[in-house]
Amino acid sequence: MLRLLDRVHMLFKSLVRVVLPFASQARSSPGLWSALLVVAHVVVIAAIAAGLYWLNVAHRLYEHVGVRSPFLAKSWLSILFLLLYALAG
Repeated sequence: MLRLLDRVHMLFKSLVRVVLPFASQARSSPGLWSALLVVAHVVVIAAIAAGLYWLNVAHRLYEHVGVRSPFLAKSWLSILFLLLYALAG
C-alpha cells in the first residue's frame, strides 16, 4: 500500500511539473511548494465533492432520501463525503 501511495505521489509531482513549469523552481522555495500542494489538494477535494453531487443528481439518489429541504436532498452525498473527510483528517 505504501508503494502505491509513493507511486501516486511521484505521478502527482510529475504532473505538476508538466502543468506548471515553475514547479521545479517552487521546490527550492518551501513556502511556494507548500502553497502549491495546498491549492492542488483543495482542487482535488472540490472535484470529488462536485462529482458526488453530479452522481447524486444524475442517478436521482436524492429521491430516496427523506429530507424536506431540496438543497440537502441533492447535496447529501457531497456533505457526507466532506464530513467523513474532515473526521479522517
